[in-house]
Amino acid sequence: MPLPPVVGGFSAIRLGTEEITRWGVEPAHMGQLAELVARVLVRGEEPERIRPEVVAFWRRFQELRFVRA
Repeated sequence: MPLPPVVGGFSAIRLGTEEITRWGVEPAHMGQLAELVARVLVRGEEPERIRPEVVAFWRRFQELRFVRA
């Protein structure tokens, strides 16, 4: 659910970029990820409706990176 309006129009959700980077998400992927988030939070689509697209997106990122041995 979106946050209530803030005076001046500034509100945001911060994605944990450290965690998604560990899974291999790169700047080139962020537009697609942002679009998926916006479809639910801004446009009001039901999460169940876009679930297959979200699963397909994350299926590409199955290997942890930058992990200390």
